Amino acid sequence: MTAVGVVEDILVSPDWESVLTFVGSRTVYSSQDIKEMTRTRPVLAILFRQDRFVDPPMELHELIEAGVVRGAPQTVGSASPEGFEWLLGRINA
Repeated sequence: MTAVGVVEDILVSPDWESVLTFVGSRTVYSSQDIKEMTRTRPVLAILFRQDRFVDPPMELHELIEAGVVRGAPQTVGSASPEGFEWLLGRINA
């Protein structure tokens, strides 16, 4: 883990115009990309801001051992309460 961010807002919508309005200029996707994504399913849009860099970066094995993740993250997930407390202690140290 190299950085920590804060989720500011989320939207799940099948409407490409709603998604485009929600994300505004905070996206790497074009309006055509968003239109394509919403064609077959609702899209999860997450607005977040970077809070800080983690120095030194945390290794995957540390995060697994602490219960923050079960394996290499490939999607949005959540940590166990114990893992979350460990993570807060590490980033606030």
